[in-house]
Amino acid sequence: MKNKIVLFVVSLFAVSALAEPTTTSLQQMEQIAFAPKTETDSLLLYADKELLFERYNNGYTADNKHVAWSASKSMSSAIVGALVYAKQMNIQRSICDYMPEAKNFNHCDLRTTDFLSWSSGLIWNELYEDPSGDREQSSVGQLLYGDGIANTSNFIIAHPSKTPGKNEWNYSTGDSTFVMALARAAVPVVEEQIFPWKYLFDPLGIDVTFGQDQAGNFGGGSSMYIRPRDFAKIGELYIARGMWNGKRIFSEAWVDYTNQRPEAFDLALYGNEVLYSKRSWWTLNPKIAQARRIPDTLIANGHWGQYLVIVPSLKMVLVRMGNNQDPTSNFELVDVIEKAVRAVEEHQQKEHPAEGVK
Repeated sequence: MKNKIVLFVVSLFAVSALAEPTTTSLQQMEQIAFAPKTETDSLLLYADKELLFERYNNGYTADNKHVAWSASKSMSSAIVGALVYAKQMNIQRSICDYMPEAKNFNHCDLRTTDFLSWSSGLIWNELYEDPSGDREQSSVGQLLYGDGIANTSNFIIAHPSKTPGKNEWNYSTGDSTFVMALARAAVPVVEEQIFPWKYLFDPLGIDVTFGQDQAGNFGGGSSMYIRPRDFAKIGELYIARGMWNGKRIFSEAWVDYTNQRPEAFDLALYGNEVLYSKRSWWTLNPKIAQARRIPDTLIANGHWGQYLVIVPSLKMVLVRMGNNQDPTSNFELVDVIEKAVRAVEEHQQKEHPAEGVK
């Protein structure tokens, strides 16, 4: 039970008043994130690399890796950014330059950037646990648990284009998984099984585990396992616009590219969604962000509530890992982000009272 302060005022009349102590935004964030049925496994908040909050739940500790599910897509993008900076890859080139077998399916008009933008135009059914759907018709289900596990790259590229010559936006685990297959094809053979670590994770001191198919392709769309503190390092890397301890991992131009909304993301169709697409990342709907006074956001978003939220203007990084399998789970992402932003602003005001909140 919450502590309560009872004030008694004695006069001609006996009067009692019950006052609730003021809670900080940080405390409110925690209350929302760990309320009943939120299924939050971990929550971390950083401001200018300083850890303001950290809590684990459901048996998890700081030492446990957690599946990132579709937040892996954003990590695959970061890996490609590092390869581009190292001149190992050009995202504007035809995918057939890296995978000649794509010629067999008439896909040489597609480029890596199309897959990074979830705009390959390949027919893809991103169906998960919907009981009304036919799991046999789920492209992602077949990719992860069916015919695709032998060779995810071959499985994906065999899908036909919905409208040849037109890049329609369609959120797709297939697109992001194929991105990693293209990256693997771009690097020297001796680096095929180590390139994610060589170009991105090792320089940041990050220990990750990637699922792989039977052909050795990485599960770049869904199968990364990472510790929350390590996840936060990716956020700090983007805030630093690609620099890490004096070493450039990817270019500032890559950060700007990542923050672009794909040309094929149709606001007429998706304008009311909570999250808007970036290139393998997400951002809050601008109307929601403005109403909640939440500044610029870049978000990695994974199934069952995996989030890496970056607010560059505040140098803020928020990590939330969870397990929202229960349909009654009620984790409220926007509410948590809003309280996190207020908490960082309060921290900045306390640290630099003369400057105020910018």
